[in-house]
Amino acid sequence: MSYDPEKWYYDYEPGMTLETIINRWSKQRPGHDKRGSRLPRQKLYEHSMPVEFKLEKIWPYREYTRTRSEGLNTPEEWDVLAESLTEKGWSPERPLHFVVFRDDAIPPKVGEGNHRLAIARKLGIEWVPVWFHFNHG
Repeated sequence: MSYDPEKWYYDYEPGMTLETIINRWSKQRPGHDKRGSRLPRQKLYEHSMPVEFKLEKIWPYREYTRTRSEGLNTPEEWDVLAESLTEKGWSPERPLHFVVFRDDAIPPKVGEGNHRLAIARKLGIEWVPVWFHFNHG
């Protein structure tokens, strides 16, 4: 399926950047459609997700930074999560949740998965599965 700038949804295309996904939703698309209406803000089809992104591209958007000593309820929970990521890698069944807001005043952020993101970075995991949430608020 090819990209159509007049559609509300679009499919992920290999090589698409994080910035493209953010910009298509959070900013009004430049230009007008065939009827003269402004082009819509757009979001990924759900069946396109999760999408794999380089961890370093996601890292600047984390909601908070935690360490083993200030992370989960106990440092042991951190260790269990780290062991699981070491043994199995990052499961696509538990993707990182990335929130993109329609209002430019609210920056996009990692909504769920901040602990796993920090552990994955420490372990040298390069790619993480990401599920995008497009927030109207």
